[in-house]
Amino acid sequence: MIYMKRLLAAIMGLLILSDSFSQNTFPASGNVGIGTSTPAAKLDVMYATGNFVRLLGGPANGNFINANVADYSDPSPLFSFSTSHAANSRSNDLFHIHSNETGNQAYAFRVTAGNTISSPSFNSLSILASNGNVGIGTNTPSYRLHVSGGDIAFDAEQTERFIRINNSYGGAIRFRGNAITSADRGLQFGTIDGNNIWYSQMVLDANTGYVGIGTTTPSERLSVNGNIKARKLIVIQSGWPDYVFTPEYPLKSLSYIERFVKKNNHLPDMPSAGEVEAKGLDIGSTQAMLLKKIEELTLYVIDLKKENETQNKKIEILMKQISHK
Repeated sequence: MIYMKRLLAAIMGLLILSDSFSQNTFPASGNVGIGTSTPAAKLDVMYATGNFVRLLGGPANGNFINANVADYSDPSPLFSFSTSHAANSRSNDLFHIHSNETGNQAYAFRVTAGNTISSPSFNSLSILASNGNVGIGTNTPSYRLHVSGGDIAFDAEQTERFIRINNSYGGAIRFRGNAITSADRGLQFGTIDGNNIWYSQMVLDANTGYVGIGTTTPSERLSVNGNIKARKLIVIQSGWPDYVFTPEYPLKSLSYIERFVKKNNHLPDMPSAGEVEAKGLDIGSTQAMLLKKIEELTLYVIDLKKENETQNKKIEILMKQISHK
């Protein structure tokens, strides 16, 4: 605002001293001309060479606010704020806005700071004329919004912020922060309908790092409220039951198994139907337990085979004895 006041003050000064300029006019139309005898607008400032509008400030010959007219081949800035001590220097520009640079691609809009226009020390903002890509921190944006050399931050005092697809029912990313209860903080992916109602599909809890799909209150590293379809599931499991085949393993008798099953309606060491419904099923532990039962069953079969072979030998002896009588 202070720069605009200075610029208006400079223009008013030019109007007051108009008698020293042959082309400064005040025709009956109400248009004011500076540097032209035929102003076509309410304020029409024309130039032949040099600055279009310049507000001097600070040391002598130093530009503080400078506005130029530049065509597409002119690398001069359209508008600049400068603390330069030399009238034509860009080395101390606070920033400048221009539409093109000699030897570089065309810009619809660009704000840079410091050094020369063609080699700025910091590229603040660029909009390419060819495709409309916006660059922050880069003068060659490759995407609709290309941020280089820094982070994107939201106001930490706000309860939530959205990155959304602007249609009647599009996907969105929601960031939830300070004013939300601790259990509800984090990153959420979902949709927003035409009434601006949020539907959360996946969440990342900021406190625990847990991920929830179909639930906003994940209780594990990954909590899914729904079905999972996959080509392969790999579970890293310790305590695999190879110990069943060791000589010291205490294999229970079949009579004990019979009594246990009649009483509990499930095998020993296996969870009941009620436990599974209430607590769910540990896939890795269940697979290990099922293998344990298969290995125990294998031992029972081996023992039964041995008993069967012993009985067959006894039967064979008895048959021989009967045949010799």
